[in-house]
Amino acid sequence: MHAGLRSRRVAAVVAAAVTAVPVAIAHAGEGRMSISRRWLVLPALLLGGLLVTAVPAVASTTTAPGHTIATAGTLTIGPEETGGGGVIDFWKVQLTGGDQVQFSTTQPVYEPGTAINTNYSYELYAPGTTDSSFPGATPITYSDTFGTANSVFTLRAPSTGTFILAVCENATDNCGTAVSGQSLNPMQPYTFTTTLVGGPETATSLRLSPASITYGHEKILAAKVTVTARFGGRPAGTVTIMAGKKRVCTTKLSRGKGECHPASGSLLRPGKYSIVAFYGGSKSFARSESKAVSLKIRKR
Repeated sequence: MHAGLRSRRVAAVVAAAVTAVPVAIAHAGEGRMSISRRWLVLPALLLGGLLVTAVPAVASTTTAPGHTIATAGTLTIGPEETGGGGVIDFWKVQLTGGDQVQFSTTQPVYEPGTAINTNYSYELYAPGTTDSSFPGATPITYSDTFGTANSVFTLRAPSTGTFILAVCENATDNCGTAVSGQSLNPMQPYTFTTTLVGGPETATSLRLSPASITYGHEKILAAKVTVTARFGGRPAGTVTIMAGKKRVCTTKLSRGKGECHPASGSLLRPGKYSIVAFYGGSKSFARSESKAVSLKIRKR
């Protein structure tokens, strides 16, 4: 995956100990309030051979990166994230196969006091990657900023799972080489935001008519479902209507819609039920379920 990458990246010579404190940064987006962040300077820590001299104090809506995979938090798509101050930043990212996540980055264009162009690498590693396996792992997808202050790129999840997002600066190859000192240490402060711009996600809605039926007449119940695709297209497949563990009926979608009726007039005993529609998904679209809808079965 990274064939030829080494020759495209800027080599970084990393000092044995770095005491410089990353500067404070702020970011303002259109229609958004500026968010300033302070950097807390801590005593130098040696974690698995990686020198960590500072960690960012981030807003409560963000997820602070971990300097190891074991300490990585789960990144939420949307909020602005801040990193830097260590050798590698890690986040866990839960994605559905086919998800396309767009990254919009902001970072220094040049290293302070030098004429060396700075490059941040954003790399997605397979679920199950650990701190011990990471140095020898190859990212399944990645993108580099190549010194551009505002960079926009998209990473795609090939399957469903909890992936590892790694970010490093001026690594000679992928971020795994940063473990052995082949990157800038510590990284300068940087920010990025994520947006889900593609994927198989669906939404299922359910409507019952009528919502109250006399026991023995349940065949008149009509369960109407609509399954929509978040990023376009018409989901196909089947939807199953359930009352707890009991199946009420099943419908096959046509142009994203379906309707079914109970096969028995006395399927459910008198009482109140929470009915849910479950879309089973297809090759192109992910599973989803509706919100619960109330159904009352009256006594005769």
